[in-house]
Amino acid sequence: MSWRDAFRMAFASGTRRFGRTLLTALAVTLASALLVALATIVVTANSRVLAQVSKGGPITSIKVVAAAAQAGQLETDSLRPSAPHDLTEADRTRIEGLPDVTTTSGVLTSPVLAVPPEGRGYPEQILEHAVGVDLRRSNDLPITVVAGRLPSATSTTEVAVTLGYLDRLHLDADTPEAVIGTTVLLGSPQVYLGANGQRDYRGRWVALDIVGVVAQDAAAGEFVVPIDQTRADRAWA
Repeated sequence: MSWRDAFRMAFASGTRRFGRTLLTALAVTLASALLVALATIVVTANSRVLAQVSKGGPITSIKVVAAAAQAGQLETDSLRPSAPHDLTEADRTRIEGLPDVTTTSGVLTSPVLAVPPEGRGYPEQILEHAVGVDLRRSNDLPITVVAGRLPSATSTTEVAVTLGYLDRLHLDADTPEAVIGTTVLLGSPQVYLGANGQRDYRGRWVALDIVGVVAQDAAAGEFVVPIDQTRADRAWA
């Protein structure tokens, strides 16, 4: 049988089963297109995730919390913290001196009572935490600016809020610019003994202009401020 005869036979067979042949060809084409599309989506998603994570600081960063592990847990990956352990500036310097550690940055939180602007159905007050960070090293921190900017490193009148603050005010997260330029009052509590010998509370109040909205994983809290601000709060408390 010659090539011409074989081609003629194949053409005749395909003509008799035209519908089946067409469906088979379409199925193969569709499957190939879906595989290519799936591979493209996976690669694109992976690149975007890495890009977003890297915006918040180095992917290889490690968070050291102020707690000591319980004894006898050196051989487990599921550590349970024991009593709180204060991390001092000396501890930070010692950690920064460890092999393969390029830089460290301290994070200090303080409880605050926040009072949003009046009206618009906002809550009267919010009990949250202020997250104090060294904003001179913002590129080394897991903080991503969503809108606006970060406070100046030495400012005592600026603050950045998280998307959680927008949720508290029942605002759309797709329009974070709505809170930029507004003012929030933050009060750091202090416990003292009143005239009758009973414990009472008073606050160290500051009015801060919201200059940005961020997504952050430095510590739990909805207000990002220069670390000197939370140091002053701790000294007051």
